[in-house]
Amino acid sequence: MRKMEHNQNSGLDFGYQLCRCGLYQDAMMEFRKAIKVENKPDIQEVNPVLLSFYSFAMAHATLDFKEAIKLSRIAMNRGKQFPCTYLNMGKIYESSGNRKKAINTYRKGYREHSDNAVLLSSLQRLSPRARIFCPYLDRDHVLNKFAAAFFRCECVKKVKAVFKQTWDRIMRSMSSLWFTRYWT
Repeated sequence: MRKMEHNQNSGLDFGYQLCRCGLYQDAMMEFRKAIKVENKPDIQEVNPVLLSFYSFAMAHATLDFKEAIKLSRIAMNRGKQFPCTYLNMGKIYESSGNRKKAINTYRKGYREHSDNAVLLSSLQRLSPRARIFCPYLDRDHVLNKFAAAFFRCECVKKVKAVFKQTWDRIMRSMSSLWFTRYWT
């Protein structure tokens, strides 16, 4: 029997499959082997995708989020052209309980890669939802859908701003009239 040759791509693919199965410790070992195959003296020179997945597996296997975030940040800075670096960094932040940083990371990644559906779904899953117009109806009800579209419209926002300014002006004048009428 021939011994299977271990290269960077096979380690990355196999490690990725192990991560998908939830076997983070084994995935971390595969990514570590692939990093050794690269034979780079500095961690800064390692393939950013490989480093990103290694940090993701390390975060879940060892729960050392500080080190995982550090490695993932290096990978993200070097591999901005790869959406998976943003996705893995966001997942590490989610696992560590830092929801706001996860949302910001997904947003940053989505700005760079607006065609990536996985980044968009992660962002939508974590982002806070807007209040619904009629809370006693379902969110999918026609009235709530129409009201949401109506209030997102730019012309309505301008009208609301003008109305608020006018209302504030009226209230200031009313309060000064009331004060002069009853207190002078």
